[in-house]
Amino acid sequence: LFFSSNLTILKIEATKTGHLKSVKIVNVTGDHLEVNLTLGQPVITITAPSEAFINENFQLSLIFDNNATTPGFGPIVELILPPELSFLNASYLGFPVEYVNVGIFPVSGELLDPLTRNITTGPPGYSLFVLEYPFGSFVPEQPPAEIITNLKMALNATIGLPLNVTARPIFRFGNDPIDNPTVDPPIYGEAKNATIIPTVIKVNKDAILHEDETATGPNYPFDYMIEVDVADGATIENLTITDYLPGNIQFIELLDTAGGQVINIPSTTI
Repeated sequence: LFFSSNLTILKIEATKTGHLKSVKIVNVTGDHLEVNLTLGQPVITITAPSEAFINENFQLSLIFDNNATTPGFGPIVELILPPELSFLNASYLGFPVEYVNVGIFPVSGELLDPLTRNITTGPPGYSLFVLEYPFGSFVPEQPPAEIITNLKMALNATIGLPLNVTARPIFRFGNDPIDNPTVDPPIYGEAKNATIIPTVIKVNKDAILHEDETATGPNYPFDYMIEVDVADGATIENLTITDYLPGNIQFIELLDTAGGQVINIPSTTI
């Protein structure tokens, strides 16, 4: 970029789609001016279980990274939770991290993030939490940083209805460590979503085999174990479990009904 000016103090701005603008105030001391307007680029990876028991705790992973070529300062993440999920705590490498419980989005769908001092939007009734990564800055060469959050699914969550969780990474101080948002505003990364389905029961079937293999024939019997897990505080009535065996496996006997009533037993001979 070439230009001429009689001014000795210049305000230079650069923008990129999806980002707030980068601003630099520079003093001109000669006939050549070089300004670095590269934006740090915060990114977040959110990982959650596909299902979670009602009335029980589960974990959510938030991995922060910088995909730019320059550092970003004040890494934080805005976490938006539906009413069915309660935030318990968060940690980095086993140590608690600082967070702000901003509140519940009103009908307007707007809350003021006290760290960025900008308005954040979300669905009415959802909650906003802001988590701080324990770094003053985040350089591109730095390994991704994972915060583990502990959440709890409400007892009255609708079984089978997917719940959306949103995380948005931010460099709250922008491209320098100074809290000067009028000159160097926060840098926002792309928001990412995870979907969690409330559930009340899980059934798991495992073959009890050494190294998960066996020989064939009547001299090599083995066992299957079927486990039923029910969410804390929930009651399941009239539960029926049907186990289908393939044609190349011969049923021998039922070892333990765990208090259940046997409805049907297949033949014990070929």
